[in-house]
Amino acid sequence: QVLLRVKDTNQLEVVKTAVEAPGRIEFRRVHPESDSLVSSGSLPAGYEFLKESPTRGPNARSYLVERSPAQGLTNRHLAEATVVTNLMDSKPVVNVRFTAEGAGLFHELTRASVGQMVAVVVDGEVLMAPRINEAIAGGQCQISGNFTETEAGLLAAMLQTPLPTPLKLIEMTELEPAPPTSAGAPVFPGVLPA
Repeated sequence: QVLLRVKDTNQLEVVKTAVEAPGRIEFRRVHPESDSLVSSGSLPAGYEFLKESPTRGPNARSYLVERSPAQGLTNRHLAEATVVTNLMDSKPVVNVRFTAEGAGLFHELTRASVGQMVAVVVDGEVLMAPRINEAIAGGQCQISGNFTETEAGLLAAMLQTPLPTPLKLIEMTELEPAPPTSAGAPVFPGVLPA
C-alpha cells in the first residue's frame, strides 16, 4: 500500500487521476484526413479514435491516430521529464529529454513526419497533436496542455517513473497538515510522502 498526503485539497481529483494512471507515453502519427474521418465515423485499418485530454476544456477534440507508437518510441526512451515555464504564456509545460537511442528515434520520427501531425498520447488520451514543420534534433521536446502547476508536476512524475500497472485508490481521508520531510522537498508539486 502507498499513502500520499496532499497539501492542496482542491487538487484531490487531479491526484486521484494520476495515481490510477500508469503514465504510459506514446507518439502516434495522426491520419492526414483525421477531421473528415472522425466526422464520418470511418475507421481505416491500423487506426483508432482517441480523444484529447479533459485539460483541453470544452473544445477537446478527437483524432484518428495509428494504433501503434511511431518508431516504437515510449517511456523507456525517456531520460528525464521536468516542469518548466513556457516563456510565451508563462504556463507550466513538461520538458522531455530522451535517451541517446530515443533522441535518434525521435529525430527519425519527426524527419519522416514533416508536414504531418504527431499525437502525444498518455494513457490513451491525446495531450497535444502538433504539426511537424521540420526534423527535430537534440533529443528534447515540450508537452503542453493547459496544465496547472500540480497537473504538470504529476504528469512529469508519471512519465519519469511509469507504473507497470495502474494502482487502485481504496480510500481518501482528510488529515492534519504534516511538516516537510527530512529531505525537505516534496515528491512533486502538491504532494508529500506520508
